[in-house]
Amino acid sequence: MFKVGDLVYVSNPDTKYEEEYGVRFHKSFFGTVTEVTDYGNEICVEVKFPATPNGCKIEWAYNANELSLAKELKDMTIEKLSNKFDLQVFAEYL
Repeated sequence: MFKVGDLVYVSNPDTKYEEEYGVRFHKSFFGTVTEVTDYGNEICVEVKFPATPNGCKIEWAYNANELSLAKELKDMTIEKLSNKFDLQVFAEYL
């Protein structure tokens, strides 16, 4: 179960929902849980995605089974993360 403040990513998007209501676009891969509501038959999770250089911050609602905790990826290299999720990772050395 997710809690407010958890860092999450969309691991299993509901494509049937998105075909009917539209794709939930965001430029950031990770988001922060802002609200969790249990309706009995489903759990709704509000996720806030931060602004990026090429996109604005945005908040979307997901069913809990569409999300995974980001900490599950902690041992994954940037290369593996990029290949698994077809991501482009932009970073700079500090």
